[in-house]
Amino acid sequence: MINAVEHAHNRIIKEGAANSIWEAGTTTLLGGLLLSVEQNPSIEVKNEITKYVKYVFVCASVGDCKAFRYSPAQNRVVDISLDTRSVGRTDSKDPGGRIGPYSEIGGPDLRNLNIYSEECEEGDVIFLVTDGMYDNFDPELLGKSPIDLHLVEADWDSVGQPKSIIAKSQFMTELVQEILKGSKQPTEIADKLTEYCVNITTSCRHWQENNPTVRLPSDYVKFPGKMDHTTCVCFLVGHHSGLP
Repeated sequence: MINAVEHAHNRIIKEGAANSIWEAGTTTLLGGLLLSVEQNPSIEVKNEITKYVKYVFVCASVGDCKAFRYSPAQNRVVDISLDTRSVGRTDSKDPGGRIGPYSEIGGPDLRNLNIYSEECEEGDVIFLVTDGMYDNFDPELLGKSPIDLHLVEADWDSVGQPKSIIAKSQFMTELVQEILKGSKQPTEIADKLTEYCVNITTSCRHWQENNPTVRLPSDYVKFPGKMDHTTCVCFLVGHHSGLP
């Protein structure tokens, strides 16, 4: 996975810079593999029911994209890349990391480079999203205060980072569970998540359309969500010879 990140960075430098490496752009990156785990039926554990893991999703992330696992059978969402925003949280323009020319010698920004893994069952759905999507699940951007999430702090700036990461992740996963309830196919899941983002930012778009030269007010109660480019990639866990 690390070699893949390095390869992507080198291709940006090679293909994106005709005269100087600084002509090339930078980008965040999240990519992974779904691995089938070899089973060993001879292993026995006394007085316990052995649960064999059939699949593991492993991914590398640099920047602020996120990975989630959704279990239709349990209607449960897991935030795989929980600490994506542990770096650069205070600056919305800082994704925490990126590949492409960043350092003085053109090296990548690997501050929050991380490897994640998640055990999966057949029929689960893995979905990878950019911040343009998952920021619309963020309670802070939906006008929720820490008190609304049963925290003692009055504002999000007063909440310590580990505490806020966990609280926000729990809120996001519970919200997404409600959005996806009853969904099983990747296309359905991608459509529902995208539709939610369009709907939650309706007031933002209407205000901006009527006030094209004025910055949108920073009032997430009246104008919840975030208008941004949105990418969502979903795939079904399991062996498939062909899908409709």
